[in-house]
Amino acid sequence: MSDAVRWRREFSSSSSFSDDLGALGTWAGPRTGNAERTQGAKEDYVLRRVLVALNRQQRLDFPFTVSASGRIPELPDFTFQGADGTWGLEVTEAGADSHQGRMTQLERDADTESTLLVRESFDSADSAQREFRRSIKKKVEMYDDGWYRGVAHCDLAVYDNTNSFSVDQGAVAGINDPCLHGRFREVFFVHSSGLQVYRDVLSDDPGIVDIASDYNIDFAEWIGDQVDLLRKGHMNRLDVEELIEELSALARKDRRALGSHLENLLLHLLKWQFQPQRRGRSWKISINNARNAIEDLLEDSPSLRTELGQDKILKAYRRARRNAATETELSLETFPKECPFEPQRPDNQLLREDWFPA
Repeated sequence: MSDAVRWRREFSSSSSFSDDLGALGTWAGPRTGNAERTQGAKEDYVLRRVLVALNRQQRLDFPFTVSASGRIPELPDFTFQGADGTWGLEVTEAGADSHQGRMTQLERDADTESTLLVRESFDSADSAQREFRRSIKKKVEMYDDGWYRGVAHCDLAVYDNTNSFSVDQGAVAGINDPCLHGRFREVFFVHSSGLQVYRDVLSDDPGIVDIASDYNIDFAEWIGDQVDLLRKGHMNRLDVEELIEELSALARKDRRALGSHLENLLLHLLKWQFQPQRRGRSWKISINNARNAIEDLLEDSPSLRTELGQDKILKAYRRARRNAATETELSLETFPKECPFEPQRPDNQLLREDWFPA
């Protein structure tokens, strides 16, 4: 990968969109400290929201590749490559430097937060509009100077980092200015909440895409939205593919949890049997906790009992045997190669709460 490219990501299809998107741009990071946000992190944050909005409206033509273009004047922040050629997305933010300084100070010194908030007056919708228009005009002037010409056409995304709580559809519509037309194919506006994306900002009627309940933006909100749709019987509005994936993931999660608790139980049973001089209350509690966790899983999902077969136990015991040798510092050969504790035995040793190896 070229030094001029921060990262490159392929988007194969609408059904794999969430997997392809991954954790890209989920959070921009704090303004101060060791994990202080970078310019690239802020750009990725905006890109994620624009992509999610376009995907919700089925306006993405798969497959395509996105590259974070770095700082090359002829290229925008993100370059897209698809069957129809190349296009780009430039990201900028609207907001006065003084506001950015105040917000940084709030994070830097929590003790003065209440004082600063009281002193800070918030911008009106008109002043916010001026900031939006100013940020777009700056990019238009750069375009006229030859920037962003390395792609067939370029879009612009403006992130609302102003000092205003009064931004709405009317305020965004007021950004329209004939002097700003003709350079960028489409101008997006990403609300400061990160939960709304406005399209066609330079038109008289910019559209709003609400992404608050999208799976890729707020998972908890998405779950609540899907539950509400199910209760109301709106089956045609469900995110079926994502629901299938999440239900499958839940099943895999329970199976993995069963394997983990089983491995932990076998480990402590081996330690109990082969280090009798170290038996104590803590080991007994660990064995009981593992059995309780397995019992809870089996009560919630009785079908998981079929997972307690030879293959599952063999895999868990193999790992528990290695870990037991490491923790006890005994030779691996000290422990039986075959699991001596199995639930299929007549006395059901493995899961019986009052049984411990002699």
